[in-house]
Amino acid sequence: MMKNGWIYALHLLFLVSLLGTAVGCAIAENRQIQPPPRLPSGQPLRMIAATDMHYLAQSLNDGGSAFQSFVENGDGKQLLYSDQLMQALEYQVSMRKADIVLFSGDITNNGEQQSHADLQKRLRDIEATGARVYVVPGNHDILNPWARRFKEDSQYKTDYITPEEFRLTYGDYGYDEAISVDKSSLSYLAAPSDDVWLLMLDSARYRRNEEINYPQLDGEFSASTLKWIERCGKLAADSGAKLIAVMHHNLLVHSEMLSEGFTLNNSAESVEVFRKAGIQIVLSGHSHQQSIVADQKNGQPPVYDISEGALSAFPHLFGVLDYTPADHTFNYDAVALDVEGWAKQAGVKDPQLLEFTSYSETNILRMAKAKYYKRLSASPVMESYSQEELTMLAEFIGRMNRVAMAGGDPSELDRLKSSKGYQLWSQAPDGAPFKSYIMRATASREGAPSNRKLTVVQP
Repeated sequence: MMKNGWIYALHLLFLVSLLGTAVGCAIAENRQIQPPPRLPSGQPLRMIAATDMHYLAQSLNDGGSAFQSFVENGDGKQLLYSDQLMQALEYQVSMRKADIVLFSGDITNNGEQQSHADLQKRLRDIEATGARVYVVPGNHDILNPWARRFKEDSQYKTDYITPEEFRLTYGDYGYDEAISVDKSSLSYLAAPSDDVWLLMLDSARYRRNEEINYPQLDGEFSASTLKWIERCGKLAADSGAKLIAVMHHNLLVHSEMLSEGFTLNNSAESVEVFRKAGIQIVLSGHSHQQSIVADQKNGQPPVYDISEGALSAFPHLFGVLDYTPADHTFNYDAVALDVEGWAKQAGVKDPQLLEFTSYSETNILRMAKAKYYKRLSASPVMESYSQEELTMLAEFIGRMNRVAMAGGDPSELDRLKSSKGYQLWSQAPDGAPFKSYIMRATASREGAPSNRKLTVVQP
């Protein structure tokens, strides 16, 4: 009998090992044996949302000419100060006593393995303030052939991570706490509060990155993911919870210039699924533009897509979303990261960090002027313009973009429209590069809703 018992045990062990591949995903998703308790119903909830940190590990950058060239030819991301920006965010999370911190993708510069490893430490520090962190990937974070380290005058390929490694890397930051996971993506449902649940959605398309040798820009949800979203909506409704969606790509069109590749490929279908799932608030990123738009349908609650500005680029915005249970109200406000406040508190001596707002704004305007001047001076339509006039035209685009990406303050746009640069643009030929975009972007916003504030009352 004892011999037969041992044989049975060995057979059982063998069968378990064979089943390992089938249940491995479930084991990985439940490494955390005891998930943190939910915040009780009736308790106010403060969430901080950030996107597009593009965190680059300090060990991958020596500040040499290759790195400087990479930054100068970019879109204004402050990659030199990736670590300091995350520390400043941690400072804000602590000062504002946030309950939850949400990251909606492009959390690393180009998906470098080392950047993911170092970012984990910063997320751990944020959770040490008492907040819970939830993460989803963007199009830059996984299977990215552009992952690079910089040394002196050269770039070198460096390791990137797979979807499976992403799930394991960020197990402590959402995945191990999931009450439901999507089998066809890195999407998951989390319930940090009895009142508010989080639908953390993976909208990126990275499976072909290695084949095409670049990170795919566009995003969409598969049919199976959309069905899973519907089920999550029913689960939340049955539990009496409000459901917020967090994803990288924009659900709705925010700009004609930033639509293709930035708005979901299957936007219209997804909006209807979101509405059916009871989702009214979506937090997205990707376009680096602070903008709030709504999909309105007669007799039905609107679906709001809050496209947040990039934490990595001026004006370095993040969102504060407060839920008040007494009147079922969500209040959103986009806030500029107070790097100077953190730097003073931390005893930092770097003058660029102590005057970071001015430094970052000057830097992005300088880069924009150079880029747009080059494009304008190469256009045959602009050949009659002097160097001084082309410079003013280029400077205007940079300043207008700065305002537009920050949420389009009407008073700032009005001041820009009184400038010599705007006068030149209004008189420029219709075929001039950027003219139609500039005329639309500077059109009167009088009476238009804010792109930085939103109040939503849910039943």
